[in-house]
Amino acid sequence: MTIISYLEDLMGLFEYEGVTRKRARYFEYQFAHGDQGAILTVRANGRSGEAEQIISRNGGDIGANAATFKYPAPSAAAPERRKIQQGTMRVCRLTTTPA
Repeated sequence: MTIISYLEDLMGLFEYEGVTRKRARYFEYQFAHGDQGAILTVRANGRSGEAEQIISRNGGDIGANAATFKYPAPSAAAPERRKIQQGTMRVCRLTTTPA
């Protein structure tokens, strides 16, 4: 599947997938203003707390401070639209079994 998107579309995509509005805005902001990053999604099947612990323990940002994050004041300049690099997305499904 070829992906061509703009960063402002990420918030809507996150919300569509069930991410809270505050976390969706936070992730969109962090992705748009960072020089590198990746988006990881997990279908945890009732084990979301465990998945979040694993991601956090390994340096991932799970948006824990999204509700209190202090966004910089908007500038008077028009917002910059940065195009996400066009490429091919490969989908890999990983499943876990209870230990």
